[in-house]
Amino acid sequence: MPEFLVDIIIPIWNRPVETRSALASFVASSPFARLVMVNNGSERETERILDEFAEALDEGAILLATARNLGRGAAINLGISQVKAPYVFLADSSNRLQEGWFDPLLAYLQHNPQVGALTLHDSVAVPIEADHGSFDGMLVKSELFKLAGSFDESLDNGVWALRDFARRLIKCGFLTAAAPATGLKREILPEFGSTAKRHERQQAAAARYAERWDASRSYLIPCHDSHPGENLDAFRLALLTSARSGNLLTVSAGGKVARILKKEGFAALHENISFVPLPLLFKEAAFRKTAAKLLECDPATVLVAEEPPFALAMPLLGYSEFIAKIWKTR
Repeated sequence: MPEFLVDIIIPIWNRPVETRSALASFVASSPFARLVMVNNGSERETERILDEFAEALDEGAILLATARNLGRGAAINLGISQVKAPYVFLADSSNRLQEGWFDPLLAYLQHNPQVGALTLHDSVAVPIEADHGSFDGMLVKSELFKLAGSFDESLDNGVWALRDFARRLIKCGFLTAAAPATGLKREILPEFGSTAKRHERQQAAAARYAERWDASRSYLIPCHDSHPGENLDAFRLALLTSARSGNLLTVSAGGKVARILKKEGFAALHENISFVPLPLLFKEAAFRKTAAKLLECDPATVLVAEEPPFALAMPLLGYSEFIAKIWKTR
């Protein structure tokens, strides 16, 4: 049996036209990969397409089937159970892969051994640490499914299942990162089923996630005259540790402090960390505007400061208390 570098797992439920196009692009762009096709209760027209590809590819494909649609998470987990390659790529019938898509991802994982999962993001210009991955374009080291387990099927087949998986990877010592979606194109496909039921499932998954990992919080950390913490390394570690727990952090800084933090890479630490440089003039107005935007998105946003730079109507948490909370929930 030939050895493949990557197993491409694609759960399929109907959509025969999109399915044929997706599979054809995988075959043409990925001679080093095996297709793990999971027929998730599709109708006969789609079944015939999957049979056709499985027969033509021989050892280059494996076809699994369920009697009914078990949900995306369960279908992916079924595919994971059959993985043999060192890498797994999670795909969807909305994906189209182009030649050369795999090499830069493999190179990144090899040069960044602490990253275990690399998701392709349409809006990312350079690789950056990410909160969670994606079910339609993520490369994962196969060994991690043995360490961290597969996806939690009791969650929402979406963001909460992915966030839960990313948290488990961190517990095993591995990070999730996002990279530019070079070589990957996504088609927008309509969602079927009840919107109300999907929302209900997402709400239940969010509650279950919060019970397991604690609820995510939003923090505003001003660094106007200096950065908090003993040194830059300690401050960086505190921000990353909090962001890796799923929290959203906004760091505001002006003047010399802003220049130092930007030079040290604080503007691109993690997708959960936003860096807001403040102007030399009207600094207070700019800071208040930043705070107002955060409160509009999350009224429970907390200001992290021993002494607030300006009077604001928002909860206040001392930096030392913020640090204590980080290590308590880590």
